[in-house]
Amino acid sequence: MNPPPRVWEFNASDLLLHNTPDDYWVVLDGKVYDVTLFLDLHPAGRNIIIDNGPDITRGFLGIGHPERAYDYLSDLVLGDFKKDPVQEATNAYRLLYWAPLSLILESFAYHCATT
Repeated sequence: MNPPPRVWEFNASDLLLHNTPDDYWVVLDGKVYDVTLFLDLHPAGRNIIIDNGPDITRGFLGIGHPERAYDYLSDLVLGDFKKDPVQEATNAYRLLYWAPLSLILESFAYHCATT
């Protein structure tokens, strides 16, 4: 019986080491891809990827790419993207900070509009 294939995990620090047009990695839906050779082949040009990277998930899924784009990407996958727990906690804290502030501003706007 063969052992299961090794699953490589990458984090944001890894992506920072691969963020030049000559060596460019992106995250798409939790997977890391080496799109270096694809940059100049993209129908909309290399900048559409670079400007939306390194996490291209929102842009990629929002456009509605054809099935062949997914097929092509399957050959470029390097492994899984592992989110940094400290960064996740920081993002959650930011949400907690802005939620009460938005309620205060909304209350102020309502008060101004009704008086």
